[in-house]
Amino acid sequence: METQIQEGASQKNLLSQIRERPDYQRIRTALNHPLHNLSEAASTAIIAGERFRFGLEKNPLDIEKYDRYQKSWVPWISLENQGIEREIWSIRSIFPSPSTSRALINLAYKRGDHTKTLEIDFMHGEVVDNDRGGFFAPLGSGGLTWITDNSVVAFVALSVEEKTMSGHPRQARLWRRSQLLNQATLISEVQYEDLTITLQHNSEQGIITHHHSQHEKSRYLVNLYTGLTQALELPSRSQVFIADHKIIVVKYEDTGAVVDLVNLEQNDEGFILSKPVTLYSLGEEEVLRQVALWEEHVVLVLIRNGEERLFLLGTRTGMLQEPFPGVHGSIKVISSPESETSILRILWSNLVNPPRVESIYHDGNEFICEPSEPPVDRMTSHTAVSRDGALVRYFLARPEEVHPYKPTLLLVYGGFGIPFIPNYLPEVASGWMEHGGQVVVGQIRGGGEKGYAWHREGMQEGKLLAVEDAAAIAHDLVSRGVCTPGSLVCQGTSNGGLLISLMVEKYRDICAAAAVHNALFDLSAYDSWDEARTWREEYGVFDSSSREKVLSYSPLHNIPSEPMPPLLISTEANDDRVDPSGAKRMVEALVKKQQNVIYRVGNGSHHGAANLEEALDLMALTFSFFTEQIERNQG
Repeated sequence: METQIQEGASQKNLLSQIRERPDYQRIRTALNHPLHNLSEAASTAIIAGERFRFGLEKNPLDIEKYDRYQKSWVPWISLENQGIEREIWSIRSIFPSPSTSRALINLAYKRGDHTKTLEIDFMHGEVVDNDRGGFFAPLGSGGLTWITDNSVVAFVALSVEEKTMSGHPRQARLWRRSQLLNQATLISEVQYEDLTITLQHNSEQGIITHHHSQHEKSRYLVNLYTGLTQALELPSRSQVFIADHKIIVVKYEDTGAVVDLVNLEQNDEGFILSKPVTLYSLGEEEVLRQVALWEEHVVLVLIRNGEERLFLLGTRTGMLQEPFPGVHGSIKVISSPESETSILRILWSNLVNPPRVESIYHDGNEFICEPSEPPVDRMTSHTAVSRDGALVRYFLARPEEVHPYKPTLLLVYGGFGIPFIPNYLPEVASGWMEHGGQVVVGQIRGGGEKGYAWHREGMQEGKLLAVEDAAAIAHDLVSRGVCTPGSLVCQGTSNGGLLISLMVEKYRDICAAAAVHNALFDLSAYDSWDEARTWREEYGVFDSSSREKVLSYSPLHNIPSEPMPPLLISTEANDDRVDPSGAKRMVEALVKKQQNVIYRVGNGSHHGAANLEEALDLMALTFSFFTEQIERNQG
């Protein structure tokens, strides 16, 4: 389904016009291969050393197994044959049990946020029904977490009364295979006014977290079998990790944070925690992204200067080493095998280097990581100065040969404390950079690149500061000669779309065009549905006392009468995160003020396209739309 609203009913459908452009098909063809590869990687699970993939476009309920001898994928099980309708359900994820003989399969309802969970017996390739002792979670928020092959922790609301005001489960239960779900042992519970409850565990011990809001949390150590529980007296903004009978605690303060290691023991009366030993002090703008224990080292993935970097910290020596320097971007520890292998594997990428796995080992004197192939060096880091003097970092990636028009794509997000890391974006690399376009990733306020203070400054009315940050990057790109306003295009999704909308409303000559996908446009009505209630800390509460303040950063209420850059607005008809009606109201208001806007409505949900074909279409539409507007400005 597509809708296009544009002044002048006699004009042709602008979406059709874009699809008829030669570069639309060229871009779509270029995107096809990398996005299929990405889809396959995201839908592949390793179970007991065997590879399975799921969620294929031909049938979202098929699971295929890799035949290592034939070197091909072969059908293994179709959930459609189990009576599950493919038009309604698709496989979201697969989680193997500790022995990997069983697995929990999350099924997404109409590709949205709401899921239900089934258990599969991987030895026999069949669904384990509830009447045969199978674990399940009914449709709704929440799910299951394996503890052993015969027990799970269930985050499931069995009634409306068991949900928080945001629609999430209030309770965590230990559910053994011999029990009915309503007989499972209650482990912990949050209040109706809270956000949700989560668990991380290591063998029988776990850490239950009560999420009172985005940032306010309380944590409890729990023995999952004896029921012994005791509160962890920690600051609400701390991070906590459990591994190998140790607890790693990251305590954040206004000037930075410290990483403490605590040994964990247990007796009949409860848990015994050793005195914390401080392992590392984070700088004021450093952020811890991942932590793990490996041999006699703590593995730290830190955001430093806007990029994720890997460090190994000796628990005995206190020595900090960086075994993988000079190739920064995005780094993730993906495996820490048995210590006798002495190998640590990481996955890394940046804007110009596709994801690759590298191995780190110790030669007796130092840690060594020799990249499997030389990294491509076409990414640089820069700093812009925002209107209030704040320093805003951005990353510029150039193609092998820049197009004479200098087409430049600016991407921002700036919300919910989520770091916007310059990792590899296959759609941008294949659909934009391979055709001579430059790409910029901006780390504006509201994100998590510099810690909590950076996020806090970009919350609520701070969204206007985030807009100034994005504008500062655009102005800096022009002043440095990277591009001109006529060759700069801007794109934002969700919160990033809100900010891009506000930026082009205020700075009407800042760029050639903008694309806004699945964005929040109307802040006077955003928190009327369950999911959005959790955003009140981020966007504020619209009431009589805050009305003027909230409307100051609501795109729908700030549309100018003067011409803005052409806009492509896209939303999904079944989006269960951002109500698509807001996009319709925004487009109607833009048309009323005679602004140049193209409107697309897809069939997807949960901030995403319905399938790979619609995703390809949207990306090709966006980049072709950008190319057309840049060409008009140049000619």
